[in-house]
Amino acid sequence: MELPKSFLDHEINWRDFPQHTSPQREAVHVFKINIQEYDRQYSSYYGDLLTHQEFQKATEFKNQNDAKRYLASKFVSKNILAHFVSTPASEIVFKQIANKKPYIDEIEFNISHSANYLLIAVSSVEVGIDIELVKPDFNTELLLEHCFDQGERNFINRQSSKAHGFYYAWTRKEAILKATGEGLTDHLNELNCLTNQMIRNGITYRLQTAILDENYVWTLATSNPLFKTFYWNYNLK
Repeated sequence: MELPKSFLDHEINWRDFPQHTSPQREAVHVFKINIQEYDRQYSSYYGDLLTHQEFQKATEFKNQNDAKRYLASKFVSKNILAHFVSTPASEIVFKQIANKKPYIDEIEFNISHSANYLLIAVSSVEVGIDIELVKPDFNTELLLEHCFDQGERNFINRQSSKAHGFYYAWTRKEAILKATGEGLTDHLNELNCLTNQMIRNGITYRLQTAILDENYVWTLATSNPLFKTFYWNYNLK
């Protein structure tokens, strides 16, 4: 899919995260994890960090892939966040604020997963992230009128792939509403997210959208447009 160049600041350069350095706090860090590969390599270590309650919750998923995704998400997020806070990974406890947004003291973060990929955004300022696997056979017409305003609908309908256009616009809504902590609202069609910057609740947010492996669309929203963004592949090695 060809996205409008005005929406993409630059090509995404994913680098391996340096495990033994302290990441810059006055920045935005996006971590990319291949869930299937991560689970295969590190699932034997899950017991070192995950709680009995977290393992118990994993048994409640009917789909085994959903259970693996849940455990991998908890395990890797604790390892990543430990680089930014004074708490060891084994002692990190997730809390929840409004709309069930998870948080810990000292740092802002947000998590999104779809199919085989997990993305985690971390910063000292509010961040939101959303990734979606593009489903070409998804019937976008069912949601267009209720979720998008006329300008967004026009944008989606102009794309060579309406499915890609739909997820492009959808991830931008998800990311901004996750950053603000509002969660999905009943009036999504009143929230036009086609601009690179937008003001929500008096705060200016920057939106960046990109393609991952051709089949995924993802968007990052951050409340400090001046912060530099780093893109990391994350492994324990």
